[in-house]
Amino acid sequence: MKNLADPITQNLTSVILCGGKGSRLNNQNKPLVEWKGKPLIEYVAESLPQCTEKLISANRDISQYEQYGSVVKDSITGFESETPLVGILAALDKMSNDWLICAPGDTPRLEQGWVEQLLIAASNRSLIYVKDPLRSQPLHSLIHVSEKTHLRSYLSQGRKSATNFLNLRKAEAVEFYSSDMFSNFNSAEDFV
Repeated sequence: MKNLADPITQNLTSVILCGGKGSRLNNQNKPLVEWKGKPLIEYVAESLPQCTEKLISANRDISQYEQYGSVVKDSITGFESETPLVGILAALDKMSNDWLICAPGDTPRLEQGWVEQLLIAASNRSLIYVKDPLRSQPLHSLIHVSEKTHLRSYLSQGRKSATNFLNLRKAEAVEFYSSDMFSNFNSAEDFV
């Protein structure tokens, strides 16, 4: 494994993934839907470290998302928006730092400090992700810019699975003991 500089929050870019179609929630832009008085994206943003560069992967409602960070559209990659991996590639293309922390915009139960365990694991890997007691959480991840070429190649083959990409790249899983913290909101019942 090549020697990678350890990520520190001052040299870290964050991206909140908000590019989905919201098909399971009547095509609403889920990160902008309110829960307990504020949009889901605000909870996610509050859970992330104070990065020097904040990006939002979004393909619609751009002006609303711009209040949370610089918006990057999937279209800058040349790929269709059929997987959140395209949004991650757009962020990797745009960012000015070496490390990217990713979080889906519909996971409002994230706790502050969740990123710290991923940062610790980054001393010997270029791709790190969350594994909770129920499943892998491939979109809660820390990615070194060196993974950009591999991700572009993977997408150019028509592949879409984030989990398969992690497995192919031998990414390191960091185990968490709470599955509720990483659950995403998909239906109207989740907002109750």
